[in-house]
Amino acid sequence: MSFSFNNGENNTDSTEVARQTREALQQLDSLENLKAVPIPGIESLDTLQTIINQGIANEVRKDSFMRANPRGYFQELQNKDSGSLTKRMEFFFTFLQKDSIKTFEDAREKYGVNDTWKNKMAFNGSKSSLKAIARPGTYLNNTMAKLPLVVFFFLPFFTIFILLAYIRKKYTYTDHLIFSFHNQSLLFILLILSWIIDSIFNTATAWIAFMAFSIYLFQAMRKFYGQGIFKTIIKYLFLNSVFLFLALICVVLLFTGSIFTY
Repeated sequence: MSFSFNNGENNTDSTEVARQTREALQQLDSLENLKAVPIPGIESLDTLQTIINQGIANEVRKDSFMRANPRGYFQELQNKDSGSLTKRMEFFFTFLQKDSIKTFEDAREKYGVNDTWKNKMAFNGSKSSLKAIARPGTYLNNTMAKLPLVVFFFLPFFTIFILLAYIRKKYTYTDHLIFSFHNQSLLFILLILSWIIDSIFNTATAWIAFMAFSIYLFQAMRKFYGQGIFKTIIKYLFLNSVFLFLALICVVLLFTGSIFTY
Protein backbone atom coordinates (compact mmCIF):
# COMPACT_ATOMS: atom_id res chain seq x y z
CA MET A 1 0.00 0.00 0.00
CA SER A 2 1.41 3.35 -1.02
CA PHE A 3 1.00 6.43 1.06
CA SER A 4 1.62 10.10 0.51
CA PHE A 5 0.91 13.22 2.46
CA ASN A 6 -1.24 14.57 -0.34
CA ASN A 7 -3.35 11.60 -1.26
CA GLY A 8 -2.66 9.15 1.59
CA GLU A 9 -6.24 9.20 2.79
CA ASN A 10 -7.58 8.51 -0.73
CA ASN A 11 -5.16 5.59 -1.24
CA THR A 12 -6.22 4.08 2.07
CA ASP A 13 -9.89 4.37 1.13
CA SER A 14 -9.28 2.76 -2.26
CA THR A 15 -7.42 -0.14 -0.65
CA GLU A 16 -10.26 -0.70 1.84
CA VAL A 17 -12.84 -0.69 -0.97
CA ALA A 18 -10.79 -3.22 -2.94
CA ARG A 19 -10.52 -5.50 0.09
CA GLN A 20 -14.27 -5.37 0.73
CA THR A 21 -14.93 -6.08 -2.96
CA ARG A 22 -12.73 -9.20 -2.85
CA GLU A 23 -14.52 -10.44 0.28
CA ALA A 24 -17.93 -9.90 -1.35
CA LEU A 25 -16.85 -11.83 -4.45
CA GLN A 26 -15.58 -14.68 -2.30
CA GLN A 27 -18.93 -14.85 -0.48
CA LEU A 28 -20.76 -14.97 -3.82
CA ASP A 29 -18.50 -17.83 -4.93
CA SER A 30 -19.30 -19.66 -1.70
CA LEU A 31 -23.02 -19.25 -2.30
CA GLU A 32 -22.67 -20.56 -5.85
CA ASN A 33 -20.76 -23.60 -4.57
CA LEU A 34 -23.44 -24.15 -1.91
CA LYS A 35 -26.06 -24.63 -4.63
CA ALA A 36 -24.13 -27.64 -5.90
CA VAL A 37 -24.13 -29.30 -2.46
CA PRO A 38 -26.83 -32.04 -2.35
CA ILE A 39 -29.30 -31.60 0.53
CA PRO A 40 -30.65 -34.91 1.89
CA GLY A 41 -34.37 -35.35 1.26
CA ILE A 42 -34.73 -32.36 -1.09
CA GLU A 43 -35.45 -34.63 -4.08
CA SER A 44 -38.17 -36.41 -2.10
CA LEU A 45 -39.76 -33.05 -1.29
CA ASP A 46 -39.71 -32.09 -4.96
CA THR A 47 -41.29 -35.43 -5.90
CA LEU A 48 -43.96 -35.01 -3.22
CA GLN A 49 -44.75 -31.49 -4.43
CA THR A 50 -45.03 -32.81 -8.00
CA ILE A 51 -47.44 -35.54 -6.89
CA ILE A 52 -49.55 -33.01 -4.98
CA ASN A 53 -49.67 -30.67 -7.96
CA GLN A 54 -50.65 -33.53 -10.26
CA GLY A 55 -53.40 -34.58 -7.82
CA ILE A 56 -54.76 -31.03 -7.67
CA ALA A 57 -54.68 -30.76 -11.46
CA ASN A 58 -56.49 -34.10 -11.83
CA GLU A 59 -59.19 -33.00 -9.35
CA VAL A 60 -59.66 -29.72 -11.22
CA ARG A 61 -59.95 -31.55 -14.56
CA LYS A 62 -62.39 -34.08 -13.08
CA ASP A 63 -64.53 -31.33 -11.52
CA SER A 64 -64.55 -29.36 -14.78
CA PHE A 65 -65.58 -32.44 -16.77
CA MET A 66 -68.30 -33.30 -14.25
CA ARG A 67 -69.82 -29.82 -14.46
CA ALA A 68 -69.36 -29.43 -18.21
CA ASN A 69 -70.73 -32.87 -19.13
CA PRO A 70 -72.47 -34.38 -16.07
CA ARG A 71 -74.28 -37.06 -18.07
CA GLY A 72 -71.07 -38.26 -19.71
CA TYR A 73 -69.20 -38.15 -16.40
CA PHE A 74 -71.78 -40.32 -14.62
CA GLN A 75 -72.02 -42.72 -17.55
CA GLU A 76 -68.28 -43.20 -17.28
CA LEU A 77 -68.68 -43.93 -13.55
CA GLN A 78 -71.38 -46.51 -14.29
CA ASN A 79 -69.36 -48.19 -17.04
CA LYS A 80 -66.45 -48.72 -14.67
CA ASP A 81 -66.84 -51.69 -12.36
CA SER A 82 -64.66 -49.83 -9.87
CA GLY A 83 -66.95 -46.77 -9.84
CA SER A 84 -66.95 -46.18 -6.10
CA LEU A 85 -69.91 -45.21 -3.96
CA THR A 86 -68.00 -42.13 -2.77
CA LYS A 87 -67.60 -40.73 -6.29
CA ARG A 88 -71.30 -41.25 -7.02
CA MET A 89 -72.22 -39.52 -3.77
CA GLU A 90 -69.92 -36.63 -4.71
CA PHE A 91 -71.73 -36.32 -8.05
CA PHE A 92 -75.22 -36.32 -6.51
CA PHE A 93 -74.11 -33.99 -3.71
CA THR A 94 -72.87 -31.44 -6.26
CA PHE A 95 -76.02 -31.37 -8.36
CA LEU A 96 -78.42 -31.56 -5.43
CA GLN A 97 -76.74 -28.42 -4.12
CA LYS A 98 -77.27 -26.75 -7.50
CA ASP A 99 -80.99 -27.69 -7.33
CA SER A 100 -80.72 -29.28 -10.77
CA ILE A 101 -82.23 -32.51 -9.39
CA LYS A 102 -84.56 -33.17 -6.46
CA THR A 103 -85.54 -36.84 -6.73
CA PHE A 104 -83.89 -40.03 -7.92
CA GLU A 105 -86.28 -40.03 -10.90
CA ASP A 106 -84.95 -36.58 -11.86
CA ALA A 107 -81.42 -37.98 -11.81
CA ARG A 108 -82.46 -40.91 -14.00
CA GLU A 109 -84.10 -38.69 -16.61
CA LYS A 110 -81.55 -35.87 -16.64
CA TYR A 111 -78.25 -37.74 -16.24
CA GLY A 112 -79.05 -41.28 -17.35
CA VAL A 113 -78.61 -42.78 -13.88
CA ASN A 114 -79.32 -46.51 -13.83
CA ASP A 115 -81.82 -47.92 -11.34
CA THR A 116 -79.30 -49.85 -9.22
CA TRP A 117 -78.90 -50.26 -5.47
CA LYS A 118 -75.53 -48.49 -5.52
CA ASN A 119 -76.93 -45.44 -7.29
CA LYS A 120 -79.96 -45.31 -4.98
CA MET A 121 -77.76 -45.59 -1.91
CA ALA A 122 -75.43 -42.86 -3.18
CA PHE A 123 -78.37 -40.56 -3.98
CA ASN A 124 -80.10 -41.10 -0.63
CA GLY A 125 -76.81 -40.66 1.23
CA SER A 126 -76.07 -37.38 -0.54
CA LYS A 127 -79.59 -36.06 0.02
CA SER A 128 -79.53 -37.01 3.69
CA SER A 129 -76.10 -35.39 4.11
CA LEU A 130 -77.44 -32.11 2.79
CA LYS A 131 -80.44 -32.31 5.12
CA ALA A 132 -78.14 -33.06 8.08
CA ILE A 133 -75.96 -30.05 7.23
CA ALA A 134 -79.02 -27.81 6.88
CA ARG A 135 -80.71 -29.09 10.08
CA PRO A 136 -78.02 -30.58 12.37
CA GLY A 137 -80.22 -30.47 15.48
CA THR A 138 -82.97 -32.54 13.88
CA TYR A 139 -80.42 -34.98 12.50
CA LEU A 140 -78.85 -35.41 15.94
CA ASN A 141 -82.22 -36.02 17.60
CA ASN A 142 -83.14 -38.52 14.92
CA THR A 143 -79.84 -40.34 15.44
CA MET A 144 -80.10 -40.41 19.23
CA ALA A 145 -83.61 -41.85 18.96
CA LYS A 146 -82.02 -44.97 17.46
CA LEU A 147 -79.62 -45.39 20.38
CA PRO A 148 -81.78 -47.84 22.39
CA LEU A 149 -82.02 -50.12 19.35
CA VAL A 150 -78.24 -50.00 18.90
CA VAL A 151 -77.69 -50.84 22.58
CA PHE A 152 -80.14 -53.74 22.29
CA PHE A 153 -77.97 -55.33 19.57
CA PHE A 154 -74.63 -54.14 21.02
CA LEU A 155 -74.86 -55.64 24.50
CA PRO A 156 -75.47 -59.26 23.40
CA PHE A 157 -72.30 -59.07 21.31
CA PHE A 158 -70.32 -57.50 24.16
CA THR A 159 -71.58 -60.22 26.53
CA ILE A 160 -69.55 -62.75 24.52
CA PHE A 161 -66.37 -61.09 25.82
CA ILE A 162 -67.70 -61.23 29.39
CA LEU A 163 -68.34 -64.94 28.90
CA LEU A 164 -64.77 -65.43 27.68
CA ALA A 165 -63.34 -63.41 30.59
CA TYR A 166 -65.22 -65.57 33.10
CA ILE A 167 -65.13 -68.84 31.17
CA ARG A 168 -64.29 -70.83 34.32
CA LYS A 169 -67.28 -69.52 36.22
CA LYS A 170 -70.47 -71.58 36.23
CA TYR A 171 -72.57 -68.87 34.67
CA THR A 172 -74.56 -69.16 31.46
CA TYR A 173 -74.57 -66.64 28.63
CA THR A 174 -77.99 -65.44 29.84
CA ASP A 175 -76.58 -64.68 33.31
CA HIS A 176 -73.84 -62.52 31.81
CA LEU A 177 -76.37 -60.80 29.54
CA ILE A 178 -78.67 -59.92 32.46
CA PHE A 179 -75.65 -58.55 34.34
CA SER A 180 -74.78 -56.37 31.31
CA PHE A 181 -78.31 -55.01 30.90
CA HIS A 182 -78.51 -54.28 34.62
CA ASN A 183 -75.32 -52.21 34.54
CA GLN A 184 -76.24 -50.32 31.36
CA SER A 185 -79.67 -49.51 32.78
CA LEU A 186 -78.00 -47.97 35.82
CA LEU A 187 -75.69 -45.95 33.58
CA PHE A 188 -78.64 -44.54 31.62
CA ILE A 189 -80.46 -43.66 34.86
CA LEU A 190 -77.41 -41.81 36.20
CA LEU A 191 -76.97 -39.92 32.91
CA ILE A 192 -80.66 -38.92 32.89
CA LEU A 193 -80.37 -37.64 36.46
CA SER A 194 -77.20 -35.79 35.52
CA TRP A 195 -78.96 -34.17 32.55
CA ILE A 196 -81.89 -33.07 34.73
CA ILE A 197 -79.56 -31.54 37.33
CA ASP A 198 -77.52 -29.78 34.64
CA SER A 199 -80.69 -28.37 33.06
CA ILE A 200 -82.00 -27.00 36.37
CA PHE A 201 -78.80 -25.68 37.95
CA ASN A 202 -76.77 -24.99 34.78
CA THR A 203 -73.86 -27.16 35.89
CA ALA A 204 -71.84 -30.07 34.46
CA THR A 205 -72.29 -33.27 36.48
CA ALA A 206 -71.83 -35.93 33.80
CA TRP A 207 -68.33 -36.71 35.11
CA ILE A 208 -69.81 -37.43 38.54
CA ALA A 209 -72.27 -39.87 36.97
CA PHE A 210 -69.48 -41.68 35.11
CA MET A 211 -67.27 -41.81 38.18
CA ALA A 212 -70.10 -43.19 40.34
CA PHE A 213 -70.88 -45.80 37.69
CA SER A 214 -67.21 -46.82 37.40
CA ILE A 215 -66.98 -47.44 41.14
CA TYR A 216 -70.28 -49.30 41.17
CA LEU A 217 -69.29 -51.48 38.20
CA PHE A 218 -66.03 -52.53 39.86
CA GLN A 219 -67.81 -53.50 43.07
CA ALA A 220 -70.57 -55.27 41.12
CA MET A 221 -68.01 -57.37 39.23
CA ARG A 222 -66.26 -58.32 42.48
CA LYS A 223 -69.46 -59.40 44.24
CA PHE A 224 -71.24 -61.04 41.30
CA TYR A 225 -68.27 -63.11 40.11
CA GLY A 226 -66.64 -63.54 43.52
CA GLN A 227 -63.02 -62.86 42.57
CA GLY A 228 -60.22 -60.94 44.27
CA ILE A 229 -59.21 -57.34 43.71
CA PHE A 230 -56.26 -58.08 41.39
CA LYS A 231 -58.18 -60.38 39.02
CA THR A 232 -61.14 -58.01 39.02
CA ILE A 233 -58.91 -55.05 38.12
CA ILE A 234 -57.39 -56.96 35.17
CA LYS A 235 -60.79 -58.04 33.85
CA TYR A 236 -62.31 -54.64 34.59
CA LEU A 237 -59.68 -52.90 32.45
CA PHE A 238 -59.91 -55.52 29.70
CA LEU A 239 -63.71 -55.49 29.44
CA ASN A 240 -63.93 -51.69 29.58
CA SER A 241 -61.33 -51.41 26.82
CA VAL A 242 -63.33 -53.83 24.69
CA PHE A 243 -66.52 -51.96 25.53
CA LEU A 244 -65.08 -48.60 24.48
CA PHE A 245 -63.70 -50.04 21.23
CA LEU A 246 -67.00 -51.69 20.31
CA ALA A 247 -68.96 -48.61 21.37
CA LEU A 248 -66.81 -46.45 19.07
CA ILE A 249 -67.54 -48.78 16.15
CA CYS A 250 -71.26 -48.71 16.96
CA VAL A 251 -71.32 -44.91 17.12
CA VAL A 252 -69.58 -44.65 13.73
CA LEU A 253 -72.01 -47.17 12.23
CA LEU A 254 -74.95 -45.39 13.86
CA PHE A 255 -74.09 -41.98 12.47
CA THR A 256 -73.13 -43.43 9.07
CA GLY A 257 -76.36 -45.40 8.89
CA SER A 258 -78.34 -42.33 9.90
CA ILE A 259 -76.87 -40.44 6.98
CA PHE A 260 -78.41 -42.95 4.56
CA THR A 261 -81.76 -43.20 6.37
CA TYR A 262 -82.34 -39.60 7.54
